[in-house]
Amino acid sequence: MLQAIFDVLEMRKGRPVVIVSNHDLRKLSEIYDERIVSRLSAGTVLEIRGQDRRRNTGRKMRIE
Repeated sequence: MLQAIFDVLEMRKGRPVVIVSNHDLRKLSEIYDERIVSRLSAGTVLEIRGQDRRRNTGRKMRIE
């Protein structure tokens, strides 16, 4: 799996890539090796925080 992620990131070099995760970069660095985290953190990183809308709380997610 790690090799597949690495290969996809390498093939997309110079092209837009959107990656969505439930983890921040710190947590991703605990899951993946530094080569992958380096590629995931290159470019613009947009971190969106808020409550989980899937819990049917009726609150809207805010970007902080």
